[in-house]
Amino acid sequence: MSDATQPRPATGDDTAAAPADNTEARRRHLCGEVEQILTEAHIGARRAQRRGKLWNATFLFLGFPAAVLAGISGAAGLASAGARVPAAVLALLSAGFSAGSSFLRADA
Repeated sequence: MSDATQPRPATGDDTAAAPADNTEARRRHLCGEVEQILTEAHIGARRAQRRGKLWNATFLFLGFPAAVLAGISGAAGLASAGARVPAAVLALLSAGFSAGSSFLRADA
């Protein structure tokens, strides 16, 4: 058995104050650790919130133009035979924005 698990012999000079002081010191140490964990958690939460806002803006920046360009290219392609080249360019841009939005997975 190790020294930590062996029982100590009872002596008459042991006082009840020594374990209480040790318990109080442990409690203060644990309170300090809990406060530090809470502080770090608040900092992490703020960082996550800022990142969420950034990715939400990225998703809107790529997704909204993709939807608008898809609608415009569809309308231009159906309007006349001469508008097929611009419609194809707009469709390619729309596909690129959609692919970028999906690749970045900004919604997640």
